[in-house]
Amino acid sequence: MENCGFGWQNFVLIGSLSASSQHAQLPVTNLKLPQGAASLAWRAIGDTVSLVLRAVGAYRVVSVHRTNLTANAVLRVTLFRGDVAIIEATSDGTAPVNGQCVIVLPRAYSGDQMRLDITDHDNPDGFLSIRSAMRGRSFNRPAITPRQHGKCERHRA
Repeated sequence: MENCGFGWQNFVLIGSLSASSQHAQLPVTNLKLPQGAASLAWRAIGDTVSLVLRAVGAYRVVSVHRTNLTANAVLRVTLFRGDVAIIEATSDGTAPVNGQCVIVLPRAYSGDQMRLDITDHDNPDGFLSIRSAMRGRSFNRPAITPRQHGKCERHRA
């Protein structure tokens, strides 16, 4: 059985963002824009970058979309409450597919800062480009199965 999930309350849109690297014309604050266009992406120079989101809330899902990440990219999420790391998770075993990667934590954790470290040594572009990101809560329902036409339907016993 497949799982189906829905994310909401995207803290990327309301929180404070900072990054270890960004192109002058494509800053990390572009992630706050809902368009997700290549011309409005966040571009980090090199193959390793850290993104810090400061926003108080319950976090369960971290995802990046419409990226140039390769299948060998590794994402590591660390959630903090104050200066104390309360959980760390990696994308090991869930490599980016078609430029997207979703990390679902075991449950929602309350925190005030989340760091996302991305490493993609095999990326041939010389930069990492992320057009859209989500960090926040989710609704996951193991009794919902995605169908080929993209909709979700309840299982009937």
